[in-house]
Amino acid sequence: LEQEAKRQAELEQQLLKQREIEQAKEEERKRAQEQREAARREMERQRQLEWEKQRIQELTLQRQKEQESVLKLKAKNQSLSIELSTLNEKVKELSSKITDTRVGVTSVKSTIDGMRATRDSSMAEMSALKAKLKEQNQRLITLNHEKAKLEARTKANPGAHADEQEQTNLLISKKQLALKTLREKIQDLESQLSTKEKDLEVNNSNLDDLKKTLANMMSDSEKLYNVYAEKRNIGCLPLHLSRKVVINKIIWNSKPDIHGSEHLDSKSLSELGIFGSGSKVQQFETVATWSLQIWVLVWKRL
Repeated sequence: LEQEAKRQAELEQQLLKQREIEQAKEEERKRAQEQREAARREMERQRQLEWEKQRIQELTLQRQKEQESVLKLKAKNQSLSIELSTLNEKVKELSSKITDTRVGVTSVKSTIDGMRATRDSSMAEMSALKAKLKEQNQRLITLNHEKAKLEARTKANPGAHADEQEQTNLLISKKQLALKTLREKIQDLESQLSTKEKDLEVNNSNLDDLKKTLANMMSDSEKLYNVYAEKRNIGCLPLHLSRKVVINKIIWNSKPDIHGSEHLDSKSLSELGIFGSGSKVQQFETVATWSLQIWVLVWKRL
């Protein structure tokens, strides 16, 4: 019994040691696992920090690029605004020049028409005076024949026809005076007609110069409109309406104002879709540009 108890105690002692060893191994295994987990978490944390650092650098670089792009766009926008303002001024200047040239052409045309009427009237009067002069010359020839006959009879019978001779001489003097007056009047009319012809040539030359100036201005207007449309990027018209169709419709629907100029109302423009949905300034710029083109086509019809 004593030996059995001793063996039992030894066995229990071994089991206890074995459990302690296993417990120590388990604790060692847990510590190793915890260390591995801690190392893994540390590596994960380092990777996360590295990724965040790289991401911050990328975002910072992207922000710098976007800021540079914004600055470039602002500079470009400012430059385009200046160009657009310059083009607006050129449009106004050309529109004013076209209006002034139109007034000049109308004035010259009126002057030329008046001079042609005066010339025709003067030529008709001169023709009438020439016919009258021819008639007076014929009568003078007749009177000269009668005078010659009277002089012959007077020489044959002195004193018999003195009164008749005196009346004939007086009548001849009056006719000669009338002929002289008619000749002077014809010469004056011919001089006036020559002056009118010269003035007409000068006015025709001025009209040709005005037409050339107007043609150049219309060409400049077309070029300026193309540049203006490109800079302004106007897209207010429906696709089914061509520029020429719309302008022709506006021209034929427009009514002359008290000065004889075509008046374009906003209702006609709205019905044609020229007014967009932009601001009042954009609408005004669109209408101003189209008005310039309409003026050009109106001039082409003159």
